Amino acid sequence: MKLTALPLSALASILLVACGTHAGITGSMTKAERQIYVANQVYDNLNNRRFTIEVDAMKPLRGGMRMLNDRYELTVKADTVMSYLPYFGQVYKANPYMQQVGLNFTGTIYDYAAAMVKQGQYRISFRTRTEEDTYVYNIDLFDNGKSDISVFGEFHDAITFTGQMVIDY
Repeated sequence: MKLTALPLSALASILLVACGTHAGITGSMTKAERQIYVANQVYDNLNNRRFTIEVDAMKPLRGGMRMLNDRYELTVKADTVMSYLPYFGQVYKANPYMQQVGLNFTGTIYDYAAAMVKQGQYRISFRTRTEEDTYVYNIDLFDNGKSDISVFGEFHDAITFTGQMVIDY
């Protein structure tokens, strides 16, 4: 009898049924099983357009990388983005009446696109507008949940963040 390889989603389903409860999932999984589980969660979150990325470091266009101590995150829920990210960089056209500090806003997503760049890596891009600027977000997301977020503003210098997708266990 010849064995065939199971697709990732089928293997993850078998693991979930075998493990039972959420507490059993993380405790009884091997490292390889956990990697498959995380990869499937990343894929499902992208397909559902519902994910949160917790950011741990930033790299402004001008200057070195800085580790972040506070909890910053980027959340996408269908056609809405909730951006709570710091910003360091040059602003070319500032509105003196705006009280916005950093990239902190909730906005509507335009021109959303997601594609697999190569095995284990996805690229998500979208635009959003605030009263202050129009931003383009490019997110490189990997099967292990790690991510790189690049933000380009029409009137702001680019800035890049690194982080980790929140995975439900």
